[in-house]
Amino acid sequence: MPTPTEILTELHEAQADLAKRVRLIAIVGGSALGILALLVFASGGAQATTVSPELQVALTLQKQTQDRAQSRIQALEASLVALQQSFQGLSQRQASAAPALTTEAAWNNPSGSSPARRPSGTGLGQAPLVQAPPPPEVSNQFRGVKATVVSATRRGNKVDVVMTLIATNQDVRLHLRSPADCVDNLGNIYTSLGTTIANDAITLKPRRTLVSGVPTRTTVSFEGISQDASSLALLTLWMEYSHGLKLRNIPITQG
Repeated sequence: MPTPTEILTELHEAQADLAKRVRLIAIVGGSALGILALLVFASGGAQATTVSPELQVALTLQKQTQDRAQSRIQALEASLVALQQSFQGLSQRQASAAPALTTEAAWNNPSGSSPARRPSGTGLGQAPLVQAPPPPEVSNQFRGVKATVVSATRRGNKVDVVMTLIATNQDVRLHLRSPADCVDNLGNIYTSLGTTIANDAITLKPRRTLVSGVPTRTTVSFEGISQDASSLALLTLWMEYSHGLKLRNIPITQG
């Protein structure tokens, strides 16, 4: 019969070997006979036709250790399966979102060359685009005639101011006493080259009948306005010798 020292040595060897052969023990069946066969193999073939109580206790403890290890392995495998299922669900959601993302990219860049704004109120949960407010209207009236600026466009060293003139109460015989003039936002003064009222281009003292309620397109042209000027601080249409229709703060845009 083995001595206690031999049993302890055998147990230590079996424990060291068990850490490497947990899977093999599970295949053998986890029975005490399977563990005993491994221990006999580890002890170099020593005869063990009978099992001492000390060895039986060791085998029982070893079986419990193996059961706990097996339970731990099963728990880890279950966690792995859950992670795989979660990853598959995420992949499916990404795949289903791909067409919507393609539509989003098409709105942002329909030609593939330059970004484009998406129509208001569309997209993936994005707020509608907010348009910049239009510039304030520049208008004024004098002696029954109202002028409203449409644009002031720079082309080279020339600036064309387009406006509409309208008689507000009754027909008006418009007679501009002298060419219009303006002052830019830098304080420079300019005199107009001429004025075009509807289809009449007149350089000096234009006359024209304005029909009540009918807007008449009018263009006043200036040359030599400073390239640094960004607006016309004052434009005057002289309708009398010392009085006229005044328009202020007209922004200049590049044509």
